[in-house]
Amino acid sequence: EMIVPGGAKATLADTMCFKGMLGCVWSQPLPPYDPEGARKLLAEAGYPNGFDIAFTAQQVVKDAATAVAGDLRRIGIRATMEVATLVIFRKKRSEGSLELFAGYYPNGSFPYVDNALDVFFGDESRDYTRDRYITERFEAARRIHDPQQQTVLYREVFDRMNEQAYYVPISSLPVMWAHSRDVRLAANPISANKSDIGDFFWN
Repeated sequence: EMIVPGGAKATLADTMCFKGMLGCVWSQPLPPYDPEGARKLLAEAGYPNGFDIAFTAQQVVKDAATAVAGDLRRIGIRATMEVATLVIFRKKRSEGSLELFAGYYPNGSFPYVDNALDVFFGDESRDYTRDRYITERFEAARRIHDPQQQTVLYREVFDRMNEQAYYVPISSLPVMWAHSRDVRLAANPISANKSDIGDFFWN
């Protein structure tokens, strides 16, 4: 609640999609929060004293990214954070110069997981995993129209992402509005990520 705007209304994320989205299925949980275990893994990998890394964060998630950077320092990963605009973020991504990043994508605004997966795996310049296991299944799911067959493939994609911790989601990001007590704001019936003039009412 302290690091996400509107955190009291936020939904913790267990994978890179939210329940209710078509194709959002998984059985593999994310790795547990285990600083001591992380330090052991670093030592086993040849980094007993940790290492330095550049950490790029989008402005909208800078508070959450600051908390993440603090946790990384606890285990010896010295993350130097840069808060970047979306334009700079995309430029770094296209150049392949992002070492570690914290970003935001309006995933819950779409009823289907294909859009979000396309953002992260649909183009080589955006795909930092280079994991053919994921891209082959994602591409296969796009070529078929049987929802049950797609579900099998998407489950394998999200399980792989969680197993390898390629992306570690934190939570949803509620849309916040400041308004007087005379106004009431209703949920948008079409999108969870926007409000239209028709969503505002006088009390």
